Amino acid sequence: MNEITKPVFQLLLNVDYQAINEEYLHAQVAFRNLDYKTAIVDCGKAFESTMKIICDKKEYPYNQKDTVSKLINHLYSN
Repeated sequence: MNEITKPVFQLLLNVDYQAINEEYLHAQVAFRNLDYKTAIVDCGKAFESTMKIICDKKEYPYNQKDTVSKLINHLYSN
C-alpha cells in the first residue's frame, strides 16, 4: 500500500493539485467522523477535480460545468 499512497500524497503537495488535496483531506475528516455521505461527496469532488486537471494538462477542451460522467467519457474519447 505504501507503494501507492506515498507517491500520491507527495504529488498532492504540488501547488497544481492543492484543490484536490483539500477535497480529499476534507473527505478523510468526514470519514473519521462517520459522516459517510459527506466523505463520498468530497471524494467525488476530488475525482472530478483530478479529471479536469488531466484535461488541462493534456489540453483537452471541456466545459468547466461538465459532470463526472461527461468528463470520464471525454477522457476515454481522447
